[in-house]
Amino acid sequence: MTVQQSEARRRSPNGQSGCCPNGQSDVVTLRELRRRRYWTQSDLALAFEERSRQVGRALSLSVRQVRRWEGVDPPLPLPAYQEVLESLFGLPIERMGFPAPWPGSPRRELDEEPELIPGGALAARSFDDDRERAEPVKRRQFVAGAMALGAPAGPWTEAEPAQAAAAPPPAQHRSAAGGAPSAPSARRATLDPQAVTGYAAITAQHRALYWTVPAETMVEPVRAHVELGTELLCATGSSMLRARLAAPVAETALLAARLAFFDVQRPQCASAHFELARQAAKESGDPALLSAVLAHAALPAAFAGVAGQARALIRQALECGLRGGSAEQRSWLYAVLSEVESRLGDGRAATDAIARAEAELGRGGPTRPEWLDYYDASRLSGFSGFCQLAAGRPSRAAEALEHNLRGLTPGAGKQRSITLADLAGARARQGEYEEAARLLEAAVDQLGRHWYATGLNRVDSVRQRLEAGGAPLRMLSSLTEARRALTPA
Repeated sequence: MTVQQSEARRRSPNGQSGCCPNGQSDVVTLRELRRRRYWTQSDLALAFEERSRQVGRALSLSVRQVRRWEGVDPPLPLPAYQEVLESLFGLPIERMGFPAPWPGSPRRELDEEPELIPGGALAARSFDDDRERAEPVKRRQFVAGAMALGAPAGPWTEAEPAQAAAAPPPAQHRSAAGGAPSAPSARRATLDPQAVTGYAAITAQHRALYWTVPAETMVEPVRAHVELGTELLCATGSSMLRARLAAPVAETALLAARLAFFDVQRPQCASAHFELARQAAKESGDPALLSAVLAHAALPAAFAGVAGQARALIRQALECGLRGGSAEQRSWLYAVLSEVESRLGDGRAATDAIARAEAELGRGGPTRPEWLDYYDASRLSGFSGFCQLAAGRPSRAAEALEHNLRGLTPGAGKQRSITLADLAGARARQGEYEEAARLLEAAVDQLGRHWYATGLNRVDSVRQRLEAGGAPLRMLSSLTEARRALTPA
């Protein structure tokens, strides 16, 4: 007798291949049902748990038990588990290849091997325990991240990283209407592909709005979207859906980090968002997105002069992003490396990085990701100008920065204030104080229309250099008035 014949007889006590005891045909094993959906055993376990909550059972299922059900002599599931399997696959349990409990053939119904805890007591695994084993990014990590982002004192309250990491899962969340807190919905909520698509669509809208909507207006909606994403990730059973959802969550958390650090200067809050973005990017399985998070996170460390951290982050970003990334992203990574090294005082390394950024931009590769909307050939000129300025070559810096200005789109208001300030710095080093003051006034005017805290810092730095360099007060009076008027805004 062949293995296939033996298996058929095992399925049917009357020895008739492919027939159920009640006469139904087309028996399909659980393994085949799973493979038809292109699920792994882990996917099946997660889908089972999600469906169990939908039918009001809230059962837990381990991958080991899935293997036993798909084995040669599977145990018959308990009635509650049978109900969920039938709901999940739309078939009666007797058509899934399980043996019927015939009289005289006793069989354990659910042959689950319990775990032992110290002292010999049996430990029942909870739904959350099994879920945490299956998820690359732990539920508690996401909830702790959300806690760090949602302190009640305000949308950008700074939380110490150590406190955020140690924070317990929140017992309550604020309601969407801002009223009384409500119990967290992560354990009772379910998710479908349309929800993931909707979340990603809002992420794309935030990406577009960032360039034109004032930062103080963007802060709260983006932060709320990050919190929603963490809740949805905690509620998602399917590993495939989790990976799809993790990408827009990572992008949203990265946008929140950029707003916090570059736009409104809240470095502690930016740090919490960077960490959440890193976790979500890892779970998404997108190395390009992970490299973007790491590269952005390297800049605050470089601003602070923390050389070891900045270089470690940009090195990790390069390792993730250079393999298979688009030409634009590879170029951007080297451009960020140039700014990191410029700020850390290594002019040679910065110049080498700019040369590599220019070389990469002309090479082929995959299509640039949609979220990479902050870099092109014109932006590379801006990085180059900053690098040349830091290296003490103002003439070459001015040439690159003028090229950058000509290539900026009308929506690049934030970058325009940076470029104008850098160009003013180059003209000041060339002794052209009047032109430098004029450029700084233009940068201040730009900041009045498109606020950018990093741009204001750049303006103040160049203005102080002009004052220290002996620029005539008459040239700076108009600039000083414009800067004073900008402060309340």
